[in-house]
Parts: sequence; C-alpha cells; structure tokens
Amino acid sequence: MGVRTTEHVKLSVEHADVAVMCLGLDATIEGEQGDAGNEYASGDKLGLNLPGLQEELLETVAAMGKPVVVLLMAGSAIDLLWAEHNPNVKAIVDCWYPGARGGKVIAEMLFGEFFPSGKLPVRFYHGTENLPVWNIRDDYERREDIPAGSSGAGSGTAL
Repeated sequence: MGVRTTEHVKLSVEHADVAVMCLGLDATIEGEQGDAGNEYASGDKLGLNLPGLQEELLETVAAMGKPVVVLLMAGSAIDLLWAEHNPNVKAIVDCWYPGARGGKVIAEMLFGEFFPSGKLPVRFYHGTENLPVWNIRDDYERREDIPAGSSGAGSGTAL
C-alpha cells in the first residue's frame, strides 16, 4: 500500500467505533474458465490467500486495536486462519457474491435484525494444512510390487 493510502485508512479507522472491511475476490481471480486474470489456473485461483494488498490492509487495520468485522465477497474458500486468532477481528462473514440486494441484507445483519446461519453445500477446511493432496502429477512412479485391484487379483498371490 502506498503511504497516502495507509495514512487515509488509519485516519478513517481512528475515528470509527468498528471497522467493517469488505474484502474478497471477483471474476478476474476465480471463475469457470481461464479468464485474463487467471488463464493459467483453468479458472480457479492460484492460492487461498486474499489477493493483492487486501491481507496487508486487514493486518494494518486489525493492529490498530479497534474491533474489526470482515465481510468476504467470494465464491470459494479464503484462508484467514491468522485473522481468526487476532483478538481484534470480532467476526468473519462469508457473504459469497450477494448480488444487487445483498448490501441491504448485509446491513440488516450487521445491525442485528437477524442472525446469519444455515448449512453449507460445500466443505470449508479450517486451515490450509488440512487440505487434501491436490498436486499429484501423472508422472509418478508405479511400483510393481503393489497388488493390482482391491483384492490383489493379478498379483500372483492367493488370498
């Protein structure tokens, strides 16, 4: 972040009771196809961190001692485990891509008109260390001493 931007953010947060931060992704980072921003990832993002300077901005604001509410605008998981353990980050809300009327609904939630809850149709891992192996390549070495099939058929051994 530039000095001017950092100072402007700090000044704004100093005069606030709570910092509400809207962070996340857009179609140039994640999508169904390889767009201009992610053509090498087949439409998916390359990592689970916030892109650009967003993580640095969140760290700066959280370090100021004010309560922080993070609103994530994204269509997939983002790793914010470090923020979860920051005592100043009071809430992290996954808003997905809320659409044209999403701002009103998010405001109603922030002002306590309802409590966000529900069941997810997907799984979100608590941290990146819990993710399954995803970088398996096709050029791995096959060991011939491993029986083929679940019963060992074809291995030449009677079971």
